[in-house]
This record gives sequence, C-alpha cells and structure tokens, in this order.
Amino acid sequence: MNKILTTKSLKPLLNRLGNFMSKEDVEIFFVQSEDDIVNTHRIENVDLIIMELTETQGNIENTCSIIRNDDVLNKVSILLICDNDNSTLAKCHVCNPNAYVTKPVNVEEFLRKIFKFLYPLERNHLRVQLQVLIKGESDSNFFFANSIDISSSGILIESDRVFGKGERVKCSFFLESNQIETTGEIIRAVEKEPDLYDYGLKFINLDSKSKEIIEGFIEKSTKILKSINILPSQT
Repeated sequence: MNKILTTKSLKPLLNRLGNFMSKEDVEIFFVQSEDDIVNTHRIENVDLIIMELTETQGNIENTCSIIRNDDVLNKVSILLICDNDNSTLAKCHVCNPNAYVTKPVNVEEFLRKIFKFLYPLERNHLRVQLQVLIKGESDSNFFFANSIDISSSGILIESDRVFGKGERVKCSFFLESNQIETTGEIIRAVEKEPDLYDYGLKFINLDSKSKEIIEGFIEKSTKILKSINILPSQT
C-alpha cells in the first residue's frame, strides 16, 4: 500500500487526478493543516507528503525541517505546490523538497511526479515495466495504465478504462529521464478480469529520437537481465 499525506485544502486538486483517487494500492490521508503533517506521518509512515507553499505560510518550512532532520521521518518524499514567483520559489528551495510544481498546476505534470515517487522503475525485472500516463485523443480526463511490455513499434498496457479496437490514445511516459510522447492505435483488446483489460497499442507517429531511446532502453534492460541470469544468452 502506497500512502500519501496531504491537507484537506488540496483535496479538490487531487480529485482532478481521475481514477488515481480510487486506486486500490493508494491510501490518502487528509489532515486539517500543515501543523498536523508531522504527527500523522509519525503514526502512518507515509511514502509521499504533498503540501502547498504560499507567501503567507511559514509553517511548511518548519515542518520540512523537522522531517528532514529526523532519522525516522526523513525516509519520505516531499512534493510542494507553490506560486511561480522568485520569493516563493526561494522559500521552496529552502524547504528542500524532492520536487515541486508551480501554479497553475499542470495536472499531467503533477501526476507524473506522484507516480515517480510511488512507483519507482524496477530495472532488474523480467518485464520492461513502466508507469504510463495516457489519455484518449478526444477525452480531456487523464487515467492510469500500467505497461506490461514495450518495443519500438508499440506497447502493451493494462487498464480499467474501456477502449475499442482501432481507437487512438495519446501516450506520455518516461524511460529513465527521457520523456516519450506519441499516439498509439489499439490493435488488440482483451478483458483479463472484470474491469481490467489488456490493450496492445501500435505506435503510429513515433519520431526517430524516441524510437532510438526505446531501443537503447530495451537493450540496456536486456543486458541487465542476462547478467543476473533471468534471460538466456543468445549465442
């Protein structure tokens, strides 16, 4: 279970994250104010703390300082939301967060950062797995999909969202520090279990640089898997 701790004032923003709020492996704790963050974190041992930093809120700096200087509490990621002005950004850096987003909050960027902290890439895994954010070409709402496999020609994803064969979706994901943005056409759809589907997407406009990044990532991952005897050597 991945645990997020934030304040009630940020609940409307998190509600904009679509089905993230109903993910079975995520538990979100809402507290009244930043003053309650430390005590709740001490009890729940959360994975990610999300707070909003403004020019008039000085408690966040103290809260971050307490967490960062505590050998038990500091094993947590902190994501701050702040105004995009020099004074507030300076305060943000003093708080020493793991990451921050500026207002107005780009929901896709915000979601990517949350995913980065909750689902770090497991490099030594049999499958080349990613955490992928995709959205329908005619749908303004983001939703989640876990990738099962990837190649330079397409990607296999798992999602609770219902799509039809031939439908196109815009894909946005990261391979290590490289962002890939492309469009995929659904060429295969299989219902694995109630409300969970596998979709095979064929990339239809992947640029040469992105293709090179994907192929390099797969080659690197394959070498790692071979070195720990998970994949057989090709001789």
